[in-house]
Amino acid sequence: MIYIDIDDVLAEWRGQAERLLGHEISKDPAHHLPSKEWQRIKNEVRFYRTLPLMPNARDLIAWLQRYERRHANVQLGFLTALPHDNDMPWAYYDKVMWCQDYFPSIPVFFGPQAADKYKHCTFGDILIDDRESNILDWERAGGIGHLYTTWENCEKWLEETLNVSYRAVEAWE
Repeated sequence: MIYIDIDDVLAEWRGQAERLLGHEISKDPAHHLPSKEWQRIKNEVRFYRTLPLMPNARDLIAWLQRYERRHANVQLGFLTALPHDNDMPWAYYDKVMWCQDYFPSIPVFFGPQAADKYKHCTFGDILIDDRESNILDWERAGGIGHLYTTWENCEKWLEETLNVSYRAVEAWE
């Protein structure tokens, strides 16, 4: 399996939250939003349904789908998490519907929390995620992880890890 995280890999969670709050959010993984700010996001009850696509999200998925079509033993899946307190009742539905809008052929799996993602790992499975702790847990469980920062970095990593060149993937169309 190749699992792809949704928030801040495919869907622009941070940018949407920053626009809503009117300021930048710390990228420090230990930083948590103050409860007043989290409440403002929660008040946008359909927040996850309206997230814009991240730049190059379609490129990442197109690359992976071409790879999947050429390798019968590979399946793609989204692996996402619920908000930390499971306090947004529409999150499950809206994340699935968001994926159906943009990438309808890929199933959606839930951690359900970010810290639970590693439980989906079978030896050798790949996880592409923007959270370092998820990658470290995944690798401890026997998987292969990539800390997503940009499509360009991810593409190079995929080529090296899967031992295939961009030209080969493009030729598979």
